[in-house]
Amino acid sequence: RKAFEAEREKFGELRKTADQVEAERFQLKALDTRVQQLRQLNFAAVSQQNPELAQHLRDELIQLQGIRPQLSDSITQKQQQMQLAQQRDNAKLFSDAQSFLMRELKDWSPAKDAELESYAKGLGINTQHLSQFLLRNPSIAIALDKAQKWDKSVKERISTIKAKPSIPEKPATRVDGGKASTQKSLSDMSPAEYRTWRAKQKTR
Repeated sequence: RKAFEAEREKFGELRKTADQVEAERFQLKALDTRVQQLRQLNFAAVSQQNPELAQHLRDELIQLQGIRPQLSDSITQKQQQMQLAQQRDNAKLFSDAQSFLMRELKDWSPAKDAELESYAKGLGINTQHLSQFLLRNPSIAIALDKAQKWDKSVKERISTIKAKPSIPEKPATRVDGGKASTQKSLSDMSPAEYRTWRAKQKTR
């Protein structure tokens, strides 16, 4: 809960600074537009018609020209603060993610990181977006590692099956039960053949 509250507070500060930068950019754009309008005025002609107005417009131009560098510097400073905060945040996230992966994946290393990145690219994953996502969700790397090992084992099994020589089927073994009988069936015997067969049966 404390980590979540700290993260929310940090995000709130970052959001506040971003809003300030946006507001100051809007002010700077309006200031530049007004300065451009004043520079296009013919102050000599305005002064002849209304000296007070001409002096007021000159003062406004000088004031705006003095404000512009301050406003521009303020925007630049806030942008740098946001960049530094983002860099510190990313550095901490990276350190935490590395600690987690070294604890959960015994073979974790820069080479392993590059290997999983290459595997993710092969799956059509945008690795730039994945890297940012992994900073806050390092457990995704564990899922990628398991998927890669599974694919590798499947490919190895397929290769083993393809490489194994096929065993030719043995021809059916002929069982020789002795001399094949040429004895006719009783229905096919002639009377003479039947008498001969009958006589042999009696003798046996």
